[in-house]
Amino acid sequence: MQNKKLLFFITLLFFSTVVINAQVTIDSTRLFNGSWAKSFNGEKYGYTNLSGKVLIDYKYDKIEYFGSNGKYTYAYIGKKQFLIDTLGNEYLFARRPEQLNENTRAYNGKIEPEVFKYTKLEHLVFNDGNRKKIPTEIGNLKKVFYLKIKAKKLSSLQKGIADMSSLKTLIIDASRLTSLPNNFGNFKSLKTLDIDADKLTQLPNSIGQIASLQKLTINADNLTELPINIGGLSSLRFLDVFSNKITTVPESIGNLSSVKYLKINGILETLPNSLSKLNKLESLELGANKFTSLPLVIFELINLKSLQLTNNGLVTIPKDIKKLTQLEKLGLGGNKLTSLPDEIAELSSLKELNITKNKELLSIPTSFGKLTNLIKFNISIYKFDFVSVCNAFAGYKRPIIVNADQFDFKNTTDLQIRVKTRGLPSEIGKLTSLVRLISSSEIDSIPKEIGQLKQLKHLSLSCADDIYIPQEFYNLPKLEVLNMGNGNFKTISTQYENLTELRDLRFSAKTIEKVEADFSKLTKLEYISFNITKNGDGTSLLKAFKDFPQPYIIGQVNTQKFKLGHQLEVWTYIKTSWIKPELGEMKNLVGLRASDRDLSSIPEEIFNFTDLKLLSISHIRLTNIPLGLTKMANLRFLILENNKITKLPEEIV
Repeated sequence: MQNKKLLFFITLLFFSTVVINAQVTIDSTRLFNGSWAKSFNGEKYGYTNLSGKVLIDYKYDKIEYFGSNGKYTYAYIGKKQFLIDTLGNEYLFARRPEQLNENTRAYNGKIEPEVFKYTKLEHLVFNDGNRKKIPTEIGNLKKVFYLKIKAKKLSSLQKGIADMSSLKTLIIDASRLTSLPNNFGNFKSLKTLDIDADKLTQLPNSIGQIASLQKLTINADNLTELPINIGGLSSLRFLDVFSNKITTVPESIGNLSSVKYLKINGILETLPNSLSKLNKLESLELGANKFTSLPLVIFELINLKSLQLTNNGLVTIPKDIKKLTQLEKLGLGGNKLTSLPDEIAELSSLKELNITKNKELLSIPTSFGKLTNLIKFNISIYKFDFVSVCNAFAGYKRPIIVNADQFDFKNTTDLQIRVKTRGLPSEIGKLTSLVRLISSSEIDSIPKEIGQLKQLKHLSLSCADDIYIPQEFYNLPKLEVLNMGNGNFKTISTQYENLTELRDLRFSAKTIEKVEADFSKLTKLEYISFNITKNGDGTSLLKAFKDFPQPYIIGQVNTQKFKLGHQLEVWTYIKTSWIKPELGEMKNLVGLRASDRDLSSIPEEIFNFTDLKLLSISHIRLTNIPLGLTKMANLRFLILENNKITKLPEEIV
């Protein structure tokens, strides 16, 4: 029988666990609010924070994660299932009516008549795609504080639902629901109401009587108006009405004295003057409406921290924008702006600014450099001139990141500018605090002024085939990460040796024929990726690392499987025939993966690589394993794939 593959290796598995002591192990894979981790004390499961403080006692045989968004999860003692919340409450749980008993406190299942007999239920989730009606007996469940109804065929709700006197959270997801009962305002304890109903055209006026309501979310495509007395919701802090056909907002909205967050997406063109009375309003979202100019009442909301006006028809932004001195987030994307006022630069608290998708906006004011607290600046994907960015932020003190594709949301200290650069202008030298530049647009030349970017640490370019690279490029003193993209490079020149701080170097080009650089001079390298053409000087690739002073790996090796103690990973394709006598011992080479369909034996020069811990050779027409491998005393992993070996020599075994 032909031995197709000889393989010795060890697989290491890693888990996100923290061992607090010999007894307690904390699983931090998924957390809620950075805490509520699954923990095991050697006998039972419970929940703790990451320091080991017990949040829910160790008494369960099995538990599930809370997860990043969930306030509820499940735990088990024997065959009993419990619903657990982040307040530490435990509810005996059932998924089917036949599992219900007098001790059951939580149910998640279909809408069946038997459910309404168990009046001690507290947490109730109906998930029933076929039920068109909920029995009036639902009003008998006086202890239920959480109710979620997901029933796509449900067309109406019974009046009895308003008799659930303990209800605090009501979530309705019913795409065919057309109306709500007139007594909907009878809820005495309701704090959160979330309605998702495509067919709903209006809300009952009684909804304004729910004095306890704090959060109201409505997603209804056909909703045309808000109740006149919505201002009666004196405790409301959060109002979100989106995907609707609302054209006006009632004057009574000015009576929502507690509201902090207001979002209305409809077809609004105006706002009532009473809006100015919302003294506690911090966030106003009016995206996807029909505003062509900003209602002046907005500028009276002096406590606003976030103003989102995306996807309207705005042509100009009034100078009065400067009155919103507390503003931290401003969204103006998707409008018809042709210019921006200098007064935006007076918003000294501004942290996030979005002006993307304004097709006729070609530049920004130079005054924007005064926005010293700006963290995220999303500009455009259209005709925008990157030169104006360079001029505006010339001499900016805080570190700047320019990235064409995305924001790093974990970075809350640097100024991040998301913009397509469309080439690198000479003005880029003015961005003296630039630390990262990632461009996805093809660049045909790099200006010599790039040498002025003394703080630049990360540079990723999409280079054209005939790109011009000036000498100044190779003198960037702090450059740590460099990606040269797909440029038509023939050689990797010795000039790269000057970039002594490089940790990560990548070329995607398929045209490299030779390596002239001596990478042993780049002692901080941790990762490098490139390939030599099929007929190129592959030996020059290996020779470039010959004197590297730290352990390194060459070849496409899955380093997660092998613990080799290396510093540098050279991710590249290696032909076995590139291994020549002039390479010598290749000190510090601890891992090598190569292949060559044209060879029938392993080059003897490999046996001089005595520091090798891993050797992987594939697609060689081997019929036996050479005894020269016995010289390699440090070899721990030998992988020979796709060969014709039929027998292992005793000396190897």
